[in-house]
Amino acid sequence: MPLPDLSRLSIGQTLFEHLAKRGGGKDNCNFHEDHIVPPDERDNPDYDPPVDDDQNCATEGYLMYKPFNVDLSPVKYVQNAYNGKAIEVTTSADTGSQKITLQPLLTRGATTKDRVEYFENKYRDWIDVVFPVTCKRPEGLLNVRWDLYGETLLEHSEWYYLDPQNRGHLFISSVDNITRRKKLHLPELRVGYFDSNFIYIVLVCAQAGAGVGKTLLSVADAVALKLGADGVALSSLSNSAGAYFNAGYAFVSKWDGKPINVDEWVERVEQPNGNVKRVLKTTMPREPVQEGRGTKRSGEFEGDKEREETPTPMTERAEQSDGEEDATDADDAYKLYLDERSRLRRLLENTLERARRLYRQLGELSYETE
Repeated sequence: MPLPDLSRLSIGQTLFEHLAKRGGGKDNCNFHEDHIVPPDERDNPDYDPPVDDDQNCATEGYLMYKPFNVDLSPVKYVQNAYNGKAIEVTTSADTGSQKITLQPLLTRGATTKDRVEYFENKYRDWIDVVFPVTCKRPEGLLNVRWDLYGETLLEHSEWYYLDPQNRGHLFISSVDNITRRKKLHLPELRVGYFDSNFIYIVLVCAQAGAGVGKTLLSVADAVALKLGADGVALSSLSNSAGAYFNAGYAFVSKWDGKPINVDEWVERVEQPNGNVKRVLKTTMPREPVQEGRGTKRSGEFEGDKEREETPTPMTERAEQSDGEEDATDADDAYKLYLDERSRLRRLLENTLERARRLYRQLGELSYETE
């Protein structure tokens, strides 16, 4: 009797847990857990998050790549393409064929200190006022903050574009040698999609609903084509993956540079014009709900666009009380709930992984019968 195939077993598994187990995250990460900001800290701009876990793929995001047809590029890629000069491109027709000029961030030989001093002196107001708005993530998720990420952003970027109307911004880098790959924490092995020269989006943020995000991605495409690159790569946080997927990016494994199958999380939606759109559903299949365990917090899992605040029995009791002490107890209970949920998820994943490993070992055994 053949052994059952457990390779696609994903009970209660979100898309990002699936990706983390298949090499979809950067560096050496192997699990996914979005950091949820406690309710009483969500309006605190100086909230101090816990120390990043380099094993948690939610910290640096998931590798995605958009390949180009090499025939589209009129030039051959130039090694060490960044020359410290501005570059002008024209976006695609579906974004209005706009002419955009990206500014250089000094030279490759400049120190991180010089880069930070140059940029912060020039754009102090933009950093304080615009950046927090355009890079704000859905409520509950840890925002992309300049004080936590600005120095790394400037260290890794080569060109940048700031929308004149303060609706978004784009920071990119040319990946054309092993030094750039190491600096950007990208796979060093030239395999699959990574066996190429490409443009890497270090950061892109845009206000929702204005169409700016699509334009900014088109700018990165235009730069790549102008330089003769084979494609564009980026690292997506959980709340942005759907937009990149719709723009033609695929999740890629750092182990072999090949696309990771995510069909289980893709829904085909028919549009009014009759076309079919593939929509990424980051939390399918959903975690099983047990009867008598309280109300399921819909939208709470990683990658959901909306987070519906459906009370559990613990938080419901706290909301009925006007006392400050009861509210504090509710916050503590909520934190304990998140910790326990994360622990159980990791336990489930570890159990499934052990089961897969055992079945693989059984499949390798052979014996003779008389």
